[in-house]
Amino acid sequence: MATKTRKPSVTVKVQFNRHFKPYNECRQRYRLAKGSAGSGKSVNTAQDYILKLGDPQYKGANLLCVRKVAESNKDSTYAELKSAIYKIHGENYEKFWIIRSSPMELESKVTGNKVIFRGMKDDGQREKVKSITFDKGKLTWIWVEEATELYEADVDILDDRLRGSLDFNPFLYYQMTFTFNPVSATHWLKAKYFDTKHPDIFTHQSTYLQNRFIDDAYHRRMMMRKDRDPDGYRIYGEGEWGESGGMILTNYSVEEFDRHPDRFDYMVNAQDFGFNHANAIGEIGFKDGNL
Repeated sequence: MATKTRKPSVTVKVQFNRHFKPYNECRQRYRLAKGSAGSGKSVNTAQDYILKLGDPQYKGANLLCVRKVAESNKDSTYAELKSAIYKIHGENYEKFWIIRSSPMELESKVTGNKVIFRGMKDDGQREKVKSITFDKGKLTWIWVEEATELYEADVDILDDRLRGSLDFNPFLYYQMTFTFNPVSATHWLKAKYFDTKHPDIFTHQSTYLQNRFIDDAYHRRMMMRKDRDPDGYRIYGEGEWGESGGMILTNYSVEEFDRHPDRFDYMVNAQDFGFNHANAIGEIGFKDGNL
């Protein structure tokens, strides 16, 4: 008589930050976790995915993890997901997950769901993303870590991969997750997902102060940063949009004044090519050697 191989049952003991409960439960197509350093957003995201991918309810789901540079996944998404597996399943993790390092890949023994890792550094890597397929199920979820590294065109390519009927499992849904520090208020992520209200967009903000696992020493370190680098603290402490690095002038005021050419000894136009904005032309007037 043939004996069926019994798959291990999933028993988990993991503590979440309650602040992420709505984020973990949302099913909108675009899920964005904007937060400070140490807020726990990446750790939470990794644990959320490991629990879902190992749950028979989500059989047929597969996850693609993306960084701008593919190799960066090793010490970020891949490391976080492995850590989540160890935390959730403890010493028995090998009963539940197969962990492959070359190439990096994770596979649930319970559901057969997989996790793969890719980059979007150049046209070659972008083309590889376009041809992703899975033996079982479909690509349903994409996690973009350090999402501010990617161009909008990169995300459009990824977004196009989430399509087709999921009728084979009514519990499945398509979703892109973005985790990042809000380094620039002029970043396209803000304009596309935060400045626009849309039923398919879910945004979430977190700070290290809402992370119950943060130690007192880290909090004191952040208070030192707040005193020494208020602009950096706004981003990495408060999780708010700001500017970090590359700013030349910060201590200035904007006022109206008489700009008629007769007021100046001479005037010039200066052009600057930038990253966030294609170019800027500024008109400058000099009087008695002063700008």
